Amino acid sequence: MQVIYDTNILLQILRNPDSVAIVQSKLSSSDIDGCISIVTVAEIRSLAFQFQWGNVRQDRMEEAILSLPVLDISVPEVLDRYVEIDCYSKGKHPTLDSEFSAIKMGKNDLWIAATASAY
Repeated sequence: MQVIYDTNILLQILRNPDSVAIVQSKLSSSDIDGCISIVTVAEIRSLAFQFQWGNVRQDRMEEAILSLPVLDISVPEVLDRYVEIDCYSKGKHPTLDSEFSAIKMGKNDLWIAATASAY
């Protein structure tokens, strides 16, 4: 099974340096493969830039990114899922009725959800 870490999970791993080893140890002893979306890479690098992370923290960030497979979003299946999830979240999907009021999703969350759905 494949698990796509959202940006907040990657942030938690970075806050606790031992988390990377713990997570990798647990995943390697199971049939779960961890990965991240390229959107998460962009989000975490943006946060590092905004909050002026120091070299040590930036190095830890890059190490965490390099330790996980990064999934591309420019894949037809991801693009199709993005359209469907976006329309559904707005209550405007032409073939799926939503039994809830429309919810606003951040665009990055939409991309990560579409990536998770497609892969």
